[in-house]
Amino acid sequence: MNVLITGANGFMGKALTKEFLSRGDKVFAIVTDKKEMEDITSPNLKVFELFFDKYNQIAELVKDDINLSYHFAWAGLCGAPAQDVELQTSNVVATATLIEELNKLHAKKFVFASTMNTLELRSLLANPRQNSPRGVLIHVASKINAEVVARTLTNKYGIEYNEGIIAMAYGENNKSKMIPNVIMYSLINNKEINLVEGNNLYDLVYISDIVSAFIAIGEKGKNKESYYIGHNDNRTFKDIIISIRDILNQTQQLNFGVYKEDNHIDYSLIDRSLLTKDTGWTPKADFKESIINTANWIKESGLKF
Repeated sequence: MNVLITGANGFMGKALTKEFLSRGDKVFAIVTDKKEMEDITSPNLKVFELFFDKYNQIAELVKDDINLSYHFAWAGLCGAPAQDVELQTSNVVATATLIEELNKLHAKKFVFASTMNTLELRSLLANPRQNSPRGVLIHVASKINAEVVARTLTNKYGIEYNEGIIAMAYGENNKSKMIPNVIMYSLINNKEINLVEGNNLYDLVYISDIVSAFIAIGEKGKNKESYYIGHNDNRTFKDIIISIRDILNQTQQLNFGVYKEDNHIDYSLIDRSLLTKDTGWTPKADFKESIINTANWIKESGLKF
């Protein structure tokens, strides 16, 4: 099978690339830095270094027909770049260009990687007077915009569409300053940790479960469905963070309530069991083991979060 993956040098894209290669599939990796793929040696891997402004060259470079495509590439995931309107809009344009190119390659299915924070924005739009939008929702709005564009173009070209709505991700090789990395880094370095009150429901999902979920979506996902990639059970943010603390550094104090809790994920807006119903997928990672593995990687990486 021929698989095209954008953002294949990123945390999730690279892990998925390795999995497909281990299965004997041919992967066309669209990356922003070829050097980050040098540790993968496979005759079935073809790497193309392309930024968004060169996405209109994809069909010309790839040439082969594509069975399955995954779109992970995204500029500005957190911090100030996530609030940059022009930068976030470039992600939407790139998504449209990608699908135009996939049509030339006779792609059969397109899988879009989204985030659980889209549920927060959908809730806000339904109750605009009850909430105050956070700056990061500019990034989230672009995710929803890109979804609409992708659904429209894939329908136009007869390409099957699926969306994977990912819970907060963690695991080895995640170099971003996402909450799990910051928390674990602080715990293993005995740094003071100031947090929100933590009573809202939250979810963390390990990289191995993310990869297996996207494989399941690609193989068995029903056309036009959106699938939540995470757990069915509810846990508060406070409960999750305390569990991580108890695994890594039981004596570390956690200062809950220092910051305002200004985000709320409305899980009622999506059927979290749908991925299991349609594909049979279930998360299998052991929480304690996966936290320890991630913390060990953070130690060894030398990165600071």
